[in-house]
Amino acid sequence: SLELYAALADERDAAECVSGLAAAAAAAGRTRDAARLWGTADALRQGPAPDVTAAIEARFRPFVVEALGSEAFDREARTGAAAGLAGVQADLEVLSHALAPQ
Repeated sequence: SLELYAALADERDAAECVSGLAAAAAAAGRTRDAARLWGTADALRQGPAPDVTAAIEARFRPFVVEALGSEAFDREARTGAAAGLAGVQADLEVLSHALAPQ
């Protein structure tokens, strides 16, 4: 889905895919990846998250902020925002292997 939305230049729906990846990274304990992905999603979205996405983020984001600390979370999120969708796509293979069931 992410590649399709990127090809269509549909940043809002791409943001929802990236946010889902962030939640998966958080659930897997990959807190820095999660923070960067949420930074990218927030930058792409440029507005409030849809209700379902907001509920998922509300469940996982506090865990990541607590694990990293707010300063480190903000730093990673800024890195993700600056990297944008290209940064996510570059890291997608690494993330897919890291998040794959063992």
